Amino acid sequence: ASAGPVWSISSLHGRELVNDGSCRDRSRMHSSWRYDARACVDGAPAWLLEGSDSTTGVALIASHAGLVAALSVDSGREYWRLQLAGRVDAPVSVCLSTAGGEVLGCVGSYNGTVYFIRVADGSVAWEYHTGAEVRCMACVEHGERGIVWCGSHDRCLHALSVKELPGQCVFKLQCQGSIMSTPVCVRPSTAPLSDIGGEAQATRSLVVVASQDGVVRALAERADDTPDRLQYRRVW
Repeated sequence: ASAGPVWSISSLHGRELVNDGSCRDRSRMHSSWRYDARACVDGAPAWLLEGSDSTTGVALIASHAGLVAALSVDSGREYWRLQLAGRVDAPVSVCLSTAGGEVLGCVGSYNGTVYFIRVADGSVAWEYHTGAEVRCMACVEHGERGIVWCGSHDRCLHALSVKELPGQCVFKLQCQGSIMSTPVCVRPSTAPLSDIGGEAQATRSLVVVASQDGVVRALAERADDTPDRLQYRRVW
């Protein structure tokens, strides 16, 4: 079989690319810096911007070696690193503890633990044990409640609250299969609520999760007489 086209990428302001192995302005990409994560990095870095300039900021990376690190986007300088007990497959999610206003990185590992790490210094603010491997990225629900949704090989979807630290698990959905993919939070403005019924109209969001039993499930917040207690029901 004939070899496929060789692609090149321009490093200057998105110049037009051609598939014959050359760029029209003859520019080439080059590595600005390199960082040794000691093993495979499967997940995309989480990028925290420090200002309006999109070339500055901090990248959070995690690797199969159980290494989580905060790096300067400009120089690759390591701000801190944290060694976890298990392998990490997924990207780091970023959330906010509304109590102290701390920025947290959330990541799960093969030892069944979800870690909430302070981005400022790399210390562990809280950890939650699911009991089985956590291989998917956590989904941060937008809003003031500080809810982070995370799936696990324990066949459960866990709703973790970081409104106060240490946090707590406020809801758990039992599925019939392991959860490998990231749950999705859908805001009410975009959720198709017209066919769900009156009770769901008051929900702030829908949470959709897929599991290895071949089923996709959607959750909606249930109206409750106790506002501080989160309750969800399966919509479909």
